[in-house]
Amino acid sequence: MSRYIWQFLTLANAESFDWWVALSGEMGCSPSLNATCATTVNSLGWNDGLIYYDSSYLTSGDTTLYLTKRYWALRHFSYFIRPGATRFNVVDPPSGVVAIATLNNGVWHTLFINEQTNDVGFTLTLPGTNGVVTNVTQTTAEDDWVTPPVPPVVSDSVQLTLPAQSLFSIQFQVSGGPSQP
Repeated sequence: MSRYIWQFLTLANAESFDWWVALSGEMGCSPSLNATCATTVNSLGWNDGLIYYDSSYLTSGDTTLYLTKRYWALRHFSYFIRPGATRFNVVDPPSGVVAIATLNNGVWHTLFINEQTNDVGFTLTLPGTNGVVTNVTQTTAEDDWVTPPVPPVVSDSVQLTLPAQSLFSIQFQVSGGPSQP
């Protein structure tokens, strides 16, 4: 889903992205009978919700809301890439990685999608001087919305390691740099 959103915003140059189903009871299984039901793909449900609930909650008593990886992926895009932001192309991301960068109210946000099954290390050159990283957030196959340590800025660049099959968001501020895409 992340790759699809990235394509929509970058290749199609769309101004926004919408997801059709936020809350769904169509899991296709019962989480009260199968502990992994809500977190694994199944062929009996619709497999399109961001959040699922047990449709038989009246009899099962299960009123839990189950957040999917789609929820966390969309959160990266919607939380950091805000309306009114200006999109910039990311030049030469590592092989197997796609990225989108935006600037909004003086704050840069770059979202990396590592589609590889291994970690990817590289240097991010910031688009200005006197850079300060203000936030880093990642979602991996194992973790959702984790805040790893903020990397230091050295000579207007940042050493990053993108975990395997992850979304990695970094926010920073710089002096100077481009104001137009």
